[in-house]
Amino acid sequence: MPLKQNPGSDIDTSQMNEIRVTMLDGNLEISVIVSAFVLYDLAAREQVHLSDPLLLLNRYRLEVEQAASRKYDALERSHREIVLHDEDFN
Repeated sequence: MPLKQNPGSDIDTSQMNEIRVTMLDGNLEISVIVSAFVLYDLAAREQVHLSDPLLLLNRYRLEVEQAASRKYDALERSHREIVLHDEDFN
C-alpha cells in the first residue's frame, strides 16, 4: 500500500538543510526526511531557479511523496522514518 499524504501534519524545518514531512500508512505515521540539497538537485535537473527549500518542496511534493512511498514499500514497511537521497529520484 502506498504512503498517503498526511493533510494534518506540519512541515518541519527545524533541522538545518533538512525538511521533514509526515505521511501515513493507514493510521501509522511515517516520517519522511529530504535534504534541501536533494531538492536543489531536483530543481537543477529542470533548470528551476528557486533557493527556498520550502518552495522547492511545494514544487516537488508529489515526486517526494512517490519516492518515499517506493522506498517504504522496498523496505518492507519496517521503518518509521524514510530518508530520501538523490538516487531515490532516478
